[in-house]
Amino acid sequence: MEFFIKTDPSTTASTPTRISRKEEFHAGLLNEPGTVIHLHGSVRNPDTMILTTEDYLKHYDNETVQNFLMELFEKKTVLFIGYGLDEAEILEHILRRAGAKYTEEKKRFALQGFFISQDPLYRRLYSYYKESFGIHLIGYIRDYKDHSQLEDISKTWAEQIEVRPAALVDDLNFMDEVLK
Repeated sequence: MEFFIKTDPSTTASTPTRISRKEEFHAGLLNEPGTVIHLHGSVRNPDTMILTTEDYLKHYDNETVQNFLMELFEKKTVLFIGYGLDEAEILEHILRRAGAKYTEEKKRFALQGFFISQDPLYRRLYSYYKESFGIHLIGYIRDYKDHSQLEDISKTWAEQIEVRPAALVDDLNFMDEVLK
């Protein structure tokens, strides 16, 4: 799924840089326009793919991955897409290993599909993720269009999202961090 974002083409790479090897994850990538981080690997590099429960546990115990995620959750706005209610424990493990904690700032979101019959579970998870990790669930009903509704949501958001350059103060703070 591609997002088309209104931006100055001179600041965004025409071909994205794709990173899928955990050894290459570092916080500096978070400020590189046009960089796509494949946190769970890429089909283009099958040896990087995280597929089993054991793979997940080893991956998120890796110090490089944990440090990268700590920076990501602390400094960037994050949207999780693709986790179902039946995979909540995987998302929770990721958040715990990355040290994600509650924050007043709305910087973490999860697009969460659920069936109407799962509404009580969704409501419990809504409160739990907000209070525990500062993640705001954005729910959509799967009863009618199931996951194909994600395409409609993506198109609507793509028309509304405008990416702006980082504020000068953010750039200066980043430079200070790098120089330290």
